[in-house]
Amino acid sequence: MSDNFGSAEGFHFYRIVPHGLRAGATVYTNRPHVWRAAEGQDFPASLSNADVVQTFFGELRRPSYAIEITVARPVELFVLMPRRGNPLPWLTEAFERTGDTVFLHEFESAAPPHPFDVWKRTVRQAGKVTLGPSNRDDHGNPVGMYGIAARAL
Repeated sequence: MSDNFGSAEGFHFYRIVPHGLRAGATVYTNRPHVWRAAEGQDFPASLSNADVVQTFFGELRRPSYAIEITVARPVELFVLMPRRGNPLPWLTEAFERTGDTVFLHEFESAAPPHPFDVWKRTVRQAGKVTLGPSNRDDHGNPVGMYGIAARAL
């Protein structure tokens, strides 16, 4: 994984956890937030035990940021995108919404869990996939960082 963030934008990194996506899995490398299922529901089976990328929560205002993922074999690639805001063309044109929802739970916060829509793309051969910026609100401001997961085909 790599991105086009510069070092001036602060220290950050990604963590890949093989078979690590499940209820209670850590979302970001720099915040104690976790993924959850809807109250009274099971965690989506399509995501359970997928390889998860813990992204980072940081300055996301640059409209052209990109994350490049190199996959070693065919995969189902998932993007867990905040439901807030407007999805951008890089997502809507290359991924399809699955209908599943996961929730980001903030530890030590009274805030209700935030819903994230699950988007999927089948990558049929090894290679690079580029992901773009997170959803934006009506004023062009980012609404929060997304999650990434993959499952080998």
